[in-house]
Amino acid sequence: MTRISNDNLPGAAWWLRWASGLYLALPWAMFMAGWLRPTWAIGLGAVMLGGLVVMMLDQHRAAGAPWPRDRAGFWRLVVVLIATALCMALSGSGGVGYQYEDYHKHNAILKALIDRPWPVVFDTSMLFDRPSALVYYVAYYLPGAAVGKLCGWGAAQAAMFTWTAIGAALGLGWFVQLAGRRPIASVMFVLLMGGWDILGHVLHLEPVGIFRLTGGEVWSGVWQYDAGAISLMWAPQHTLIGWIAPAMAIESLTGRGGVGRQMFIVGLAALWSPLVMIGMAPFLVMALWRWRRERFGVMELAAGGAMLAVAGLYYITRQGSMPMGWIWDQIGAGVFAERYALFVLIELGPLAGLWFWAQKARRAEREDRMLWWACMVLLLLLPLYRLGQYNDLAMRGSDPAVFAVLLLTWRAAWAAVDAGRRPVAWAFAVVLAIGMVVPAYRLFQAAQAWTLSVPEESAVRQIEYLREPRITAQYIGPIDESVFFKYLARSPR
Repeated sequence: MTRISNDNLPGAAWWLRWASGLYLALPWAMFMAGWLRPTWAIGLGAVMLGGLVVMMLDQHRAAGAPWPRDRAGFWRLVVVLIATALCMALSGSGGVGYQYEDYHKHNAILKALIDRPWPVVFDTSMLFDRPSALVYYVAYYLPGAAVGKLCGWGAAQAAMFTWTAIGAALGLGWFVQLAGRRPIASVMFVLLMGGWDILGHVLHLEPVGIFRLTGGEVWSGVWQYDAGAISLMWAPQHTLIGWIAPAMAIESLTGRGGVGRQMFIVGLAALWSPLVMIGMAPFLVMALWRWRRERFGVMELAAGGAMLAVAGLYYITRQGSMPMGWIWDQIGAGVFAERYALFVLIELGPLAGLWFWAQKARRAEREDRMLWWACMVLLLLLPLYRLGQYNDLAMRGSDPAVFAVLLLTWRAAWAAVDAGRRPVAWAFAVVLAIGMVVPAYRLFQAAQAWTLSVPEESAVRQIEYLREPRITAQYIGPIDESVFFKYLARSPR
């Protein structure tokens, strides 16, 4: 049977797979211990552990030798570590580099998790005069918050920097490993390729009320698909899982993992980012398409389903008035038609053109083509519906599909070069050179604004009174009618 291709997998690093599984599962274990009643925590923990063990043992049997084993593997590791260090130097995490606006939220959530018992419950908030809870995808913050409870605010910031760096190294390591060649170019591709945004800026489009601006990568005024390096500076809680989860899913599609494996990965992603969880749909569809021919994975399926159920009950506690609806009802059908056509052409057109040209030289494996199309269809559909104050569903739910499209386009392009179509290499260079102009300029701006300063704890805002009601509504929910807090959660202390 034809599978997702990857000629480099026989020498893949089993430790990369194990580290990724543990990295995603650790915050879940902390959430179970801090939020759930002991009976539920033990039960869900046992199920998750069972799924994790099944996944790791299965991957270990197929993994081959540790990486790096030879000079090529060692060189990949060096490239990944250098790229991670450069990204972290500008990330803002832990006070290293300029902290963009989203860090008001990041620091407020971290402080609430440090200062208050788990689960985090407030007596009052900007929105409610009754007890309400922090209801957010907290996985990214929990390790740093745990360190902060023991050692204080400064240690928490150092822990957040370290935790982010580990996740970035895993995500970049996966891309380099799956790409299989030219590690420097492949890292530049995943970090800096963000569509031909510079062409969008030439158009000088007017804002339409979603972002209220058209700068940076938001040239359309409605949507944005960020380059990896820029996304990491703004929203690491989405970016890290948006790299690691699709990489694990692609690796699973190359081997024996079936529907259960994909469901388990989706379940792990749920507490990290429900938007990225939604964006994992193409990988689950691929597994469902071939489930009759694969091992089903009952243990992993049960674990993933249980984690999704718990995360879902937790999230629906939040009753904020999040903006949602068909995008043309909010910006007008005429504006939508114009902006959507331009967005697809400029953001996705260059990658699609490179893919189709590469296919003429050497046709990719059937399931590579199917996954590429499934991800591209999702990227075409996400802009149609608005969910979130700043169109968050399209902006962050796109991360897994963008990762997969970049990877598959990379492999198709260099396979075509190997088949003798040298001009494809030049086309790849042009696509990347134009695509990296805006992200590179954004990184240059971040370097100019670089600082090394841990945020003052006294200056951090309270998450329950963050900015204005429409913003605070994204993080707070009342607990008096919440199924999660009535039946699953520990009593607030």
